[in-house]
Amino acid sequence: MILYQWNKILSFIDDTWDEDKVAIQYLVEIPWNAFTNGISTSGAAFPPSEAIENIEIRKKYQAQVDKALETQARADLQRRAKTVRKLKRNIVKKYIIEIYSLHPFATAELETLLKAHKIDEAFSKEILDVIHKEETEHPDDGFRIWRSKDKLFEADAKFVSANDKELTIEKRDGKRTTIELKLLRKTDVVYVSDQLAPKPETPKPGSSP
Repeated sequence: MILYQWNKILSFIDDTWDEDKVAIQYLVEIPWNAFTNGISTSGAAFPPSEAIENIEIRKKYQAQVDKALETQARADLQRRAKTVRKLKRNIVKKYIIEIYSLHPFATAELETLLKAHKIDEAFSKEILDVIHKEETEHPDDGFRIWRSKDKLFEADAKFVSANDKELTIEKRDGKRTTIELKLLRKTDVVYVSDQLAPKPETPKPGSSP
């Protein structure tokens, strides 16, 4: 679910921490005099601790190096996560709105999901405000937007009939059209499945439940 992935990315972010000011070279005190001759960094940020003969100095130095590299990794993760948040926020928002602004509306389900994934209140409100507006302006009259996966087909129409291969819909002007189910978005295919599912029988008056 996209909400799970989005929340996972946000969980890495600490807005109180400035990852761009991390300078790991200042986190390690390199004991140059303790190294044996001929040390080589081999492109690494710090000389290898194996070149230090004194065990206590080696342990202290290696602990500092490990801490510095851990801090650098955290800074890199922060930077990537914040970049994704900035670039993908509107994409995630648009995707969720597109899914939940179709008939039949499932706003209660969406509200539950947003709370379950602990999506921040401001972001949730932006999404739900659009959905509530759609519910008000487009009450369920049987019509919905159908769209193909490649977005080359789109129609404001109501369900008429379907089999395991094709769907027939009727547009607002009364014209009918048929399209292969395999060409439609997943949300449309699910809607068709719901329409074809057996409806529970309504108990007759006076009958036992």
